[in-house]
Amino acid sequence: MTSSATERNDPLGLAATMAAFPEVEAGDAKPPPAFPTGAARYSTTTLLGQGGMGTVHVARDGQFGREVALKEMTGDGFTTDAVRRFLVEALVTGNLEHPGIAAVYERGVREGRPFYTMRKVAGRTLASAVAQARTFEARLALLPSVVQVAHTLGFAHERGVVHRDVKPDNVVLGAHGETVLLDWGIARVRGTTFDDGAGPSPELQANETAVGAVMGTPAYMAPEQAAGRVDQIDERTDVFALGAMLYHVLSGTPPYDGPTGAAVLTAALEAQRAPLARSAPKTPPELQLIVDTAMARERSDRYPNAGAFAEALQDFLTSKVRDRPSPFLRAVGTAIGLIVLVVGLLIAIGLSGTISSFAEQGWAAYTYVGFAGLSFVLAVLDWRSRGRAHLAPLVLAFAGMTMLAGFAGTASGFGMVVHGVGALPPEEQLPALFEGLWEVSGNLSLSAFMASLQLVLWALLRRSALIAEADAAA
Repeated sequence: MTSSATERNDPLGLAATMAAFPEVEAGDAKPPPAFPTGAARYSTTTLLGQGGMGTVHVARDGQFGREVALKEMTGDGFTTDAVRRFLVEALVTGNLEHPGIAAVYERGVREGRPFYTMRKVAGRTLASAVAQARTFEARLALLPSVVQVAHTLGFAHERGVVHRDVKPDNVVLGAHGETVLLDWGIARVRGTTFDDGAGPSPELQANETAVGAVMGTPAYMAPEQAAGRVDQIDERTDVFALGAMLYHVLSGTPPYDGPTGAAVLTAALEAQRAPLARSAPKTPPELQLIVDTAMARERSDRYPNAGAFAEALQDFLTSKVRDRPSPFLRAVGTAIGLIVLVVGLLIAIGLSGTISSFAEQGWAAYTYVGFAGLSFVLAVLDWRSRGRAHLAPLVLAFAGMTMLAGFAGTASGFGMVVHGVGALPPEEQLPALFEGLWEVSGNLSLSAFMASLQLVLWALLRRSALIAEADAAA
């Protein structure tokens, strides 16, 4: 359950908030009125979310006039374990003071129900962001948020806390760059033994949180967590979930899937997932290695903690920025390509003038022009689709066919020259043969230049698409 997320950012203006407190206005000093305290301090409004342990509402704080998130237990007949788990969540969240964790303001009892209030985070979940990202490049832009979650978990790990339910639904991306990890309700604190329970509900879905002997969300669970081996759950269990979340960001789907929660849990037990090379083939090998290391079946093969995972992912992002060519080098490369294209075109035009006219070349001349035109159209389409239409083989094929047409034209002309030379007097045959060969060889030279122009034009357009793709990913 997303405990303090909202899908739109509509904060109360500060001026309107201040106007609600007349004692701050200029005038005679008056003693401030008595402020509401405890449960009376909050009046709930919009429902933000609900889950097995409670509901979360937007609440108005009567002391400060601000909006906060208020989470309270729901249901009747609270068990001792349920109340204790709720209290553990409030205490863990309240004692982890970090920008990536919602600050807790107060806890108490409201109409007989335990509650606590915390900062309301306005934004969307990481799961929503991934679903709305239509391309691989758009999903890559979410990687910095994964790094921030990993740093937040690294902070918690240093303080002996394992989250145990890291997933995109529990990460909120704020409207102003915040990345907040929520729902510490099943966190495990080193040195405590509160990990008992009766096991997950049989109706549990793949993306729902189980509370019991098996705690967490099946679609992102490490094998030891799915097996309920509580004694083996540590920081590396969260690292596995981080890898699973990164897998989801890169592929657009969770690593484990199935028709039922039980089927997904079985896949988690065996760590059976489709490799990223198949589910997200555009993933760079460095990212695949990070995911594979984090999601290693054996705990000893994973990153030792979330901080090490964050460092590896940050190094990848930094290397991509560092390896990008400068704008000057990009401009130089483009200029060289354009110069080669223009020079090649001028040479081709010059060759077509030195040999026989197009009318005399017949089919060969029209073949050069036709293949070049089709190749140009395909190159533009390949550029517009950024290579996703896979037209490069056709462009190369037309360039090769242009060369073959040149060979065919030269061979045909050579036959005509030999036939014509045979009718001349012997003393004129050798000069005529050399002159004829020189003229028909122009077909081969022209076809070679036309084929080169096709390749240079395609390379320029493809380069432009790759630069745009790299900029979008950065």
